[in-house]
Amino acid sequence: MEALTEKQEEVLAFIKKHINDLGRPPTLMEICDEFYWSSTNSASAHLKFLEIKGAIEIDKGVTRGIRVL
Repeated sequence: MEALTEKQEEVLAFIKKHINDLGRPPTLMEICDEFYWSSTNSASAHLKFLEIKGAIEIDKGVTRGIRVL
């Protein structure tokens, strides 16, 4: 896995905690709410880079389609 930025590490940690606590990955809106982002584009961009760097896999077209690798 390629090195992550500090913010990417925070997003990944949130995804892992959300899965541990609730048994399912977060939605884009839940990620936005956690980081006080007003646009889901911010969450989408972070998820895209996490996928490119090999930290997660995204199942396109599925609301909670995030899988931690």
